[in-house]
Amino acid sequence: MPNLVSGIFKVQPLLVTADVTLSQLATLMEQSPPRLESFTPGWGGPDDSLHFLGRTATEPAVTKPVIVRSFRDYPDTLLSRLYWYESDPRAKYYVDGDLTLEQRRALHACDVLIAPDGLGGWTVLVTTRTKATLNRFVLPALRSVFSSADGASLLQADTSRLALGNADFFLWLVYRSMGDPSLSEHVRVERVHQVNTQTAGTLHGAVFRYGIDPDRHDVNATLASNRAVLGPAKLLLRDDELGLTVDFELFEDGGFGIKTSETSYDDEALDADLRLNAVLDLAFHVTPTLRNFYESEEDWMAVKRDAFRAARWQRLIDGQQAELAD
Repeated sequence: MPNLVSGIFKVQPLLVTADVTLSQLATLMEQSPPRLESFTPGWGGPDDSLHFLGRTATEPAVTKPVIVRSFRDYPDTLLSRLYWYESDPRAKYYVDGDLTLEQRRALHACDVLIAPDGLGGWTVLVTTRTKATLNRFVLPALRSVFSSADGASLLQADTSRLALGNADFFLWLVYRSMGDPSLSEHVRVERVHQVNTQTAGTLHGAVFRYGIDPDRHDVNATLASNRAVLGPAKLLLRDDELGLTVDFELFEDGGFGIKTSETSYDDEALDADLRLNAVLDLAFHVTPTLRNFYESEEDWMAVKRDAFRAARWQRLIDGQQAELAD
């Protein structure tokens, strides 16, 4: 049940097309709170109190959704929380006769942020990437609230305005982190400390969990291969313009996971609401900025990518020959 008060959480971006306003959505959510008596999912607002989550036969003290206004130059954003009930598999160990097993359902929640995307649609950020949770609870609840305002609304779960567009982005990211980590005078990739890889057309995959070591044979073999598909990646990034150092995982769909213990702002006032501010910064500034850097490096696909792969292949051969010589 990850949300904005968790130490580590992941965000799934969605795209919605609907003729609606944030105020209308907030009102519709207020009219649809969770119902314990029928185990009906429902909406509330942000709440730092999590002691009731994970408990059975519990109804939360629901707050109202909040519209966050005027943070940097970002669009106004509706901050809400979706609650739902799931059967607790541990219930059989503590059923005491007062409640039936069916009633032993635990309360869960995730946070949902909604903002206009500037192109006539809505960017929705959900603090879970678990497919079962999204399909069973989150997507139906979102479709319901949007369709209540606009019967012709369309929710797309497989795309968003944040999408990187190409898994090749991650190869470029590794290339820049190894050779030229300063993307601009303000933005620097401090390190890429984990990358997932998959061989195209196969089920074979690997995870480089301890960074991209240029002397490791498996790393060089993967980077040299045109069949290797990289991503997601975990990286530490510094943005001087935002005064932000952020440790996060980045996915091809533009989603991300934040490790808040390694994330901080220079401005203590921003640190006070770090999780929300970091989500807004990643969604509306950092991710689009990284994508723009990738897309604007025109000679990457034409020249640099092949040269980088060739250099990794040569490094692999040199390393193997050095080992044989020893």
